[in-house]
Amino acid sequence: MDTKENIMTEIEQAAIMAADQAIKKYTMQEMKKKKDYRFRNTKLLLKNYNSLKAHLQNAKDDINEISDIINDDNIEISRRDELYIKSIRQSKFRTLIMLAHIDTAMSQLKKKMRTKDQYDKYRAVEEIYMKNKTYERTAEELNCGNATVRRWEKEATNELSILLFGVDGMKIDL
Repeated sequence: MDTKENIMTEIEQAAIMAADQAIKKYTMQEMKKKKDYRFRNTKLLLKNYNSLKAHLQNAKDDINEISDIINDDNIEISRRDELYIKSIRQSKFRTLIMLAHIDTAMSQLKKKMRTKDQYDKYRAVEEIYMKNKTYERTAEELNCGNATVRRWEKEATNELSILLFGVDGMKIDL
């Protein structure tokens, strides 16, 4: 009977260890997915930065025109139209906040890269995303190869993910 109990205890311990390992592996996979998601979102924000800026400028003009029309006493606006207008304004406001956040993060990245004497990494991101230049053109301007520009862009984008999303933009080993 004693041997049977020992075997059961060993089986229980093995099961607990296997469950712990499975949970750790699952947690790491989920964190990696989240990290990849933040990196993808950072790249998406950078790729669309100029379009969002242009959209915001056009939206300001549109909102001013809509406000003029709304203030006309002869115009009646339905509840549905009011909700639509409110939704547009909220979207513009969120866009404005995100662009300000990106600008702040880019400014912090610029300072950080200058301090670390890695300013070319910042320049790679700025040239590619803010100035819409190709990797080839950026490589020419920075006097390096395409692979170097791509590596710098990836490293700086990782740094930017942390500045934009805080701890959620980091990879943390548990």
